[in-house]
Amino acid sequence: SLISTVSAFLLLFFLKIEILNQIALFTVVGLISVYLFIVLIYPCFEFPKPVKSFSIDFNKTARIVICVITGIVIILGCIKLKFDDNLGALYTPNKSLKEAERLYNTLSKPEGTNSFVITVKGDSTEDILEKEEIIGDILNDNGISYFSFSKFMPSEKRQRDNFSLVQKLYEKDYFSDILTPEQLTTLRQEEFKAVTPDETLTKKFMLSPSSSVIMYFAPERISLDYDFAQQTDIQNTVSDCLKSYRINLIKLLPFVYIILVIMTVSFYGKKQGFKMVFPIVLSSLFTVCLLSTFGIKLNLFHFLGLMLVLGFTVDYSLFGVREDINTQNAIFLACITTSASFLLLSFTTFNLLNSLSLTLFIGIVGSYIFIKAFGK
Repeated sequence: SLISTVSAFLLLFFLKIEILNQIALFTVVGLISVYLFIVLIYPCFEFPKPVKSFSIDFNKTARIVICVITGIVIILGCIKLKFDDNLGALYTPNKSLKEAERLYNTLSKPEGTNSFVITVKGDSTEDILEKEEIIGDILNDNGISYFSFSKFMPSEKRQRDNFSLVQKLYEKDYFSDILTPEQLTTLRQEEFKAVTPDETLTKKFMLSPSSSVIMYFAPERISLDYDFAQQTDIQNTVSDCLKSYRINLIKLLPFVYIILVIMTVSFYGKKQGFKMVFPIVLSSLFTVCLLSTFGIKLNLFHFLGLMLVLGFTVDYSLFGVREDINTQNAIFLACITTSASFLLLSFTTFNLLNSLSLTLFIGIVGSYIFIKAFGK
């Protein structure tokens, strides 16, 4: 039980998403801590044996009703099945925060524009700044607002050009009305000194020692024909990655269930092995279809939730074959406490967590019901 559940959460470490990594870390540490407490400390205390069963049993009529409801949900879910891999759909802020974000976008981004990113590559910081200025001139000519490293720190070449222009103004006596001859002489004799970028500013714009980033705001992507510049639409790029991960995970799920079937059949025999795996597979299908039935578009984290459901519910199936009251009560209480925690988490406005936790809640409860109805 510990190994299967911990293994399921360890999968979250492979996703480079900080919040999921933290959930995995705290869950794994918590599970191991509880296990050690039960193994090392729990035997030191004496507890009365339970005399009442908390588990649920279904008669023939109830099983028929469950079959009918499940069949209807699966049919409707398959008909209404849709996917949404858009990055923007993973976060729905509350009303006040949404208004604050709207105000920020109004102030920082011109209305009717989209955000685009250009990655600039160069051999050195100076080389990168010069290349950024080439692109910056194009953006300025098209009236496009942008943020870049070179906008805050000009290249040495541009600093030298600007210095030369100012020196020419001094030489032509444009400032003779406001400056004394001595001041003009001092300024004309001034030598050029380049200003170099400090470390703080460099870290904010440089992706690496050989690349930096420019963000610009325009109705559509501009055309750039430079080998050193690569444009990226952040939202679409990340959305494409999420879609690719989702498709790969969907392809992986059947192999996971096949491996589970092979393992259970090897240990418990063909008939009992299929009986143990069938409720888990049915629960996964039911979860996906129930979400689709209510118009929820599925994303990567719904299917990631199915992987975690497998880690939780395989224990219910393995121990559900036992008839003793202790085991049945333990399975029931484990289902209630685990599903309740994910139900609370599903109310978050962060759709990433909402998708994951709602899938886990439905999958865990569904697995328990199907195991009690068809697993014996």
